[in-house]
Amino acid sequence: MGTKVAMAAFALVFAKHSAGEVASPGGYLRGMVEKAGPGKLHLERSFYGRLSGQAA
Repeated sequence: MGTKVAMAAFALVFAKHSAGEVASPGGYLRGMVEKAGPGKLHLERSFYGRLSGQAA
């Protein structure tokens, strides 16, 4: 996970925790880091999902 992806992940965790969607931000971020290693982290899906949810 590079710097830009890490910052995007952190921003997503912060937004979800602030909205009450994530109870354990550290655990959520740890899960993202674990997925990033084998290439299974797809943050674009999370960001698009958040954007489409806010538009409704």
